[in-house]
Amino acid sequence: MVKICIPSLVVIGLLSACNKEDSKNKVRATAELATVAPAASLHINQELGLASNSPSTSNLTIESLKIPIVSVAIQDGGAVYTCSAGTTAGCLVELVGPSLSNLLTGGSAGEIPEGTYNKAYVQYSSNCGGSGENSDKNIGGTIRASYRLNGVTYYTKAGSVSTTGPAEDMNFAFSRCNNPMALPKPVSVSKDSGPINFKLYIDLQAIAMGTTSLPIVAPGCGASGPNEPGVCVSSPEISITVDQNTPTVERYLLSQTENNRVSGNGCIGIVGLYFTSSGDMFGGQFRSFKDESQNCSTGAIPGSAINEYSKNADGTYNLSDALVGTAAALSSITGFKREVHNGTVSLTTPEGVREIPYAAAPIR
Repeated sequence: MVKICIPSLVVIGLLSACNKEDSKNKVRATAELATVAPAASLHINQELGLASNSPSTSNLTIESLKIPIVSVAIQDGGAVYTCSAGTTAGCLVELVGPSLSNLLTGGSAGEIPEGTYNKAYVQYSSNCGGSGENSDKNIGGTIRASYRLNGVTYYTKAGSVSTTGPAEDMNFAFSRCNNPMALPKPVSVSKDSGPINFKLYIDLQAIAMGTTSLPIVAPGCGASGPNEPGVCVSSPEISITVDQNTPTVERYLLSQTENNRVSGNGCIGIVGLYFTSSGDMFGGQFRSFKDESQNCSTGAIPGSAINEYSKNADGTYNLSDALVGTAAALSSITGFKREVHNGTVSLTTPEGVREIPYAAAPIR
């Protein structure tokens, strides 16, 4: 008899599997979702000494954040978690919860054939490539949050942002069918290997931004109209590992260097990296970041997962948000160091690729 556990998803979280008996050539797996980082502020503006001139902030107090998770699967191996509801709208998962506690409870396990696997993905839509409410063109989540700018506290509402509390759920949409991820190392599954636990993580730190005036109500954002107070949510970036220990999460603030500043106070964004207990990197994310004391309206990196990554002989890392198996990348960095350092981030824009020099510094 073969026993196996399935992945669990954690908000910078984690996937844990359950022990199940299985057939001769397959291992049964289950998934868990948990959070590692609280949805709280990054207090870094005083350290940077930047002037206060921006009407936007990533320092939100998030009470609730939900996104649909229809399934979690190992590429070429099948699903390890399937939402019982079967529809995008019916598979909303609450991402705000106790650190490292399982949040992925509304589904069933799967079976993984014996073999070696290199990739995994999270399915956000039950109708990939289709149209209508459950399609990957119209994936909906909700956020309930508040933030303070220029001495005024703002609260999310059903279709707007108000200065009157309490906060209520606000809808936002994002367009993504699934998020392919490279596993840090090939994972072998066999009837003799025993239970296997996949762990997924998502970091809520700086995952959303609030503003006093949202120029355009774009996908991922909610407001009563253009130039009104609004909130925007970054696309969900999930990483996966089979390491059973609590991961190390590192975040670095990227700022434009004094001699190569493009605009404003020069903040570019945040790079977040995940490492296993043995020091292996297993993904991360690029995040836009705004603070009331910063102006990063130009040159900021978009919110995206670090789907492809590699370690160089000198201990530095190559990071890219290109989807696994494709050549396209919006953001990429070659030779990223896990310390204070200078480097260059490549940003793909409608006008072409921009090479922006940066100074990186670790933050909480």
